[in-house]
Amino acid sequence: SQPLTVLSEVRIHALCVDKSSGKIVKDIELLKKEAPQWVHKTNSYASPTPILEAGKLYCQNGSYGTACLDTQSGKVLWTNQDLWVMHENGPGGSPILWNDLLIFHMDGSDRQFIAALDKRTGRLAWQTRRSGEMNSNSQLKKAYGTPVVTKVHGRDVVISPAADWLYGYDPASGEELWKVEYGTLGFSIVPKPVVGDGMVYIGTSFMRPQLIAFDITKAKPEIAWASKRSVPAVSSPILVGKEIYFVSDSGGIVTCLDAKTGKTLWENNYASSFVAGYGSAAGPRATPAIVGDRVYTMGGQGIVVCTDFATGKTVWKVDTQKSYRASDGFFGMACSPLVEGNAVLLNIGGEAGAGIVALDKNSGKLLWKTLDDEASYSSPVMAKLHGKRRAVFFTRTGLAVVDPANGKIDFQNRWRARIQASVNAATPLVVGELIFVTSSYNTGALVVKAAAGGYKAAWSND
Repeated sequence: SQPLTVLSEVRIHALCVDKSSGKIVKDIELLKKEAPQWVHKTNSYASPTPILEAGKLYCQNGSYGTACLDTQSGKVLWTNQDLWVMHENGPGGSPILWNDLLIFHMDGSDRQFIAALDKRTGRLAWQTRRSGEMNSNSQLKKAYGTPVVTKVHGRDVVISPAADWLYGYDPASGEELWKVEYGTLGFSIVPKPVVGDGMVYIGTSFMRPQLIAFDITKAKPEIAWASKRSVPAVSSPILVGKEIYFVSDSGGIVTCLDAKTGKTLWENNYASSFVAGYGSAAGPRATPAIVGDRVYTMGGQGIVVCTDFATGKTVWKVDTQKSYRASDGFFGMACSPLVEGNAVLLNIGGEAGAGIVALDKNSGKLLWKTLDDEASYSSPVMAKLHGKRRAVFFTRTGLAVVDPANGKIDFQNRWRARIQASVNAATPLVVGELIFVTSSYNTGALVVKAAAGGYKAAWSND
């Protein structure tokens, strides 16, 4: 019943792009798979994050295979397509490097294991089956987690979340050192484990998500506490000092817990009727900003909230849809708050010149507004251009360079799909005086250079 993408063949490529000219220097096929597994509509065939290390690129794409590329010569040094599981929704977890080993999860509906390849040869170094008893329903055995390595009692241990169990492994041999059962349903695990102060925090993801804290300082690690209230299914929590924070899937509840005890220190609630569309997951799309003693969040419905870091009380709240007639768009509002000086900068796509707004960080009052551009799914960044601090936005219409003090537009360049269903989602990348943006639906990339007397397009490639 899930929306899927089905292909007869998939080819996974590595691209090398000259950042000055936009010229594609190398386009190298890494992996090819006939009749590949389908992927969920919200997933892709190349979702796992690759790893770059000293002239090498390691790409691990689940059952589609693993490849190592020499980035200087462009030669594929090795591939390994021997390992296979039924992901059901496509691969999701990313690999990690530990010494000479590339370690990753393979948790399908049919088989579940963790494996390591020798990064020099691609040969299997070890493979360890998940030993914990799981639900009899095969759909509840899969997971999409990413491992982490941390020190436990003076030795390196792989912390590995899978369906229903958290495992600890010896990274050198793959030996299972310990495992702890969640004690509750946990499958399709997405959040990356958060580790700190002798504790590991994982989310159990779908149906009835919980945040579980494990004490790994014990001789046999054990659950220290678990929290069920308002825990998100996909996003990871944030550990800051002795406190852990997370935002509910509705985007309407921000929670702060004592990281050692799980005691709720504060919870900030606000009403939100946001419902995700087009098969996309629920929950906030924007990353919170923490500045001083304030937390700034924006939910999928465009409600911007400033929360007192210590008490959890709402300092101010602005419903951008009511105040500025902003729209959910296709997938919800996704701009992460950018705090610059006294302003909280946001691309909300409001009407009457409120495409971009600056709210007073202390009161939420409007400082300035500019443009009639609709909101994209991109977030702005600050950069020094022409020797001045500037906010760089990528709206649904295109690139905009803005003076954060007053909203004055220094430069605009239309860059969006030629069709109505455009998606500008990637954050602008600023390197020196160059600004790089990229758009979907066969639009491609644009680089603008801050030149003497203004800005000019350096290159574009669709």
